Amino acid sequence: MQIKIVILSEQESYTNRLCAYINERYRDSFQMIRATTKENAIRLAQENRADLFMMDDGGDVQPSELPKRCLFVLLTDKKGVSKIDDSYAVYMYQAVPAICDDLKNIYAAGLDREKAELRSISNGYKKIITFIPGAGGVGTSTAAAACATMLANKGQNVLYLNLEKNGMADLYFKGQGGSDFGDVIYALARDNGTVGVRIDSAMRRNDHGVYYIPACRQVLDMADLNAGHLEEMFKAIEGIEKIDWVIVDMDFEFNEKVYQQIMRSHATVVVTDGRKTSDVKTRRLLQGLQVYADKQSKFPLNRICLLYNRVGSYSKERIRDMSFKIVGEINRVSNAEVNEIVRWIAEQRYSVFLDVFRM
Repeated sequence: MQIKIVILSEQESYTNRLCAYINERYRDSFQMIRATTKENAIRLAQENRADLFMMDDGGDVQPSELPKRCLFVLLTDKKGVSKIDDSYAVYMYQAVPAICDDLKNIYAAGLDREKAELRSISNGYKKIITFIPGAGGVGTSTAAAACATMLANKGQNVLYLNLEKNGMADLYFKGQGGSDFGDVIYALARDNGTVGVRIDSAMRRNDHGVYYIPACRQVLDMADLNAGHLEEMFKAIEGIEKIDWVIVDMDFEFNEKVYQQIMRSHATVVVTDGRKTSDVKTRRLLQGLQVYADKQSKFPLNRICLLYNRVGSYSKERIRDMSFKIVGEINRVSNAEVNEIVRWIAEQRYSVFLDVFRM
């Protein structure tokens, strides 16, 4: 994993040497991005989703001007100082390997803080985050799988639940076990009180720590999953103590099954990609939800947000004239397998998912 660092310093010669050395010798761990002005530095931090921002002690950039979750680090000539006021500090005249160690420790401290924040957000209750597509082919399942992986990477107990009619959790996760989603649906259909046991026994865990349930052996079994079944299934999941978060990946339809899922979710993420056709379809979906909300006073429109995925040079559309929050964007990744894309997204410390959790 690469830690992205934007650096702004008036000591041009020192900064050039430091960036060149780290980018050459530690390219697998760091990416140093040199800025020349305050405005340039803030822009680079935003465009590159920087993890750390380094600046001369006494510089005029404020932490509030940086992207969320970008840690503020001061370059100082004071030896033995690790903090100045509330900001992290790094002694600039030590050996470069020691500077790199300090930067890794600061980055790790930021991750620990995020873990504590996630624990406080969860607050001992299961949180359900549901991902639905605004249009076809926008990478909803990839985004949902990445969200689950990011939570697991931060020490959370998370269950990825693929409820798509043709979905397969096995495309994103691999683990040992014998049961599958068909066994869960069988228990739901028989209504014999064994749903919780079936879910627990069907759950597998991958190397990153994500729990998931493999797809049904018979694909048509998913078509039998109705709104009543989902209500019973989520009640059973609530009784499984080892799960803190549930990431749900499901098809969108204007029906009771989807409406109830949005109602039970802590947040619902509508995924699109910024293409004109996707924008039109996503807008119609959101308009439909607004119409439904006008008839149902408790329908949580304020907990529905937009995520732009697979954003490329052609992805120019943004829905900004409606009341739905855009939580962030994920850049398009080319020439990579889906599991590599999931890991890449999960490791980027995207504030997009953390903003979803706070809704």
